[in-house]
Amino acid sequence: MSKFEYDPAQCRSDAYGKFYVALGPTVLALNQPVAPILIDDIGDLRRVPSDPKQPIGCPDNPMQVKSYEPLIPFALPGQNASPSQPEGVLELTLYDITPADPPPNQTSKEWSAEAIFRRSDELTCSHATKREELPAGLIACRFQQAPTQVHIEDWMATYIAHPDIYQTPLGHEFTFDCQGDLYSDGFGHCHVIYAISSSLGLSYNFEPYRGHVILPIDKVIDYDRALRREVQSSIVEHYPWPSESGRDFPSGEPK
Repeated sequence: MSKFEYDPAQCRSDAYGKFYVALGPTVLALNQPVAPILIDDIGDLRRVPSDPKQPIGCPDNPMQVKSYEPLIPFALPGQNASPSQPEGVLELTLYDITPADPPPNQTSKEWSAEAIFRRSDELTCSHATKREELPAGLIACRFQQAPTQVHIEDWMATYIAHPDIYQTPLGHEFTFDCQGDLYSDGFGHCHVIYAISSSLGLSYNFEPYRGHVILPIDKVIDYDRALRREVQSSIVEHYPWPSESGRDFPSGEPK
C-alpha cells in the first residue's frame, strides 16, 4: 500500500476541485480527500491513463482501485434531525464489479455479492417468526432469536421494498438486513449492498436506533434514492480511456 496527498491545483487539466477515482472502467469525480489516504495497487488490472505523469487523482490519471470509501457527506435531503443526532450511513463503499475475464458461457449479469446477499434475505423471510407490512413501502421479515428479545425491534430482520415502490437500478429487489439486539444494545448494524450498474457496486451500513449517526428504517428508501442520485451524478460520462494493445476500454455506462 502507498500513501499520498492530492492537490487539484497540480493537475495539468482543470479538475474543478474534484478527486478522480477509477473503479474499473467507471470514473467518478468526487470531493477532494481532506487528509492523506492509503491506496491499494491493483496490479495487472490497471488501465493506461491519458497522462500517467500527472499526479494520481487528476482527471488524466485517476486513482485506480478495486474499492473506495468516499469521504462525502451524503446527508439525507430535508432531514429534521438535530445537529447532535445527524442522519446518515456508515462505511459507504464503492466497488469495481467488472469481471477481469468473464466466462464465455456466463449468462447472468448479476453481481455475485448482491445475489448471495439477496438469497440470504430470502431464506430469512422463509423462516420469519413474523412478517409485516410497513407504511414506508417495506415488508419486514422478523426472526426472534431468543425469548429474551422482548422488543420486536431487537429481532433480526430482513426488509424488502415493494417492487412497484422501489428497486435497484438494475431492476432487482431492494433489500437490507439488520442484526439482532440493535434496539436494546446498540451493537451491530443494518447492511445494504447492490449494483448501481454492470461495472459499479455499492454497500453501506447504518444504525437505525442508536449511534452518533442514525438512519431510521422508515427513511432508508428516501436516503438510498438520494444517495444513488449523488453517486450517479459523480460518474464521468464517456470517460476517454486510451487504447491499450489495440483494445479500447469502455468508459462506463452512460446515463
